Amino acid sequence: GAIWPARARITIVALDDDGPFVPAVCRQCDDAPCAAACPVEAITRDGRTGAWVVDVEECMGCRACVEACSFGMIFDDERGIPLKCDLCGGEPECAAMCPSGAISIAVIAVG
Repeated sequence: GAIWPARARITIVALDDDGPFVPAVCRQCDDAPCAAACPVEAITRDGRTGAWVVDVEECMGCRACVEACSFGMIFDDERGIPLKCDLCGGEPECAAMCPSGAISIAVIAVG
């Protein structure tokens, strides 16, 4: 319930020195390579929302999930845990609070 950029689950990155700028956020992959890479099974699917979430009590901070993620999973060095979007329990605050409507949550078909 706070604005804290260092702990944000969404960041903006530049593709090169002059942009363009794109969001880096968990894609909630169906096959979740991050979950498969976790040696202690700390990344599991939330039964209610379907989101892949990190159990910070189980996580050992090994970064295997970060290495397995093709989309730049965010790691909190201070706490030693990955920061993964949990869809805010099914009501994503980033989408709700985005004043321009640039952030939305949608299910897309791949392939």
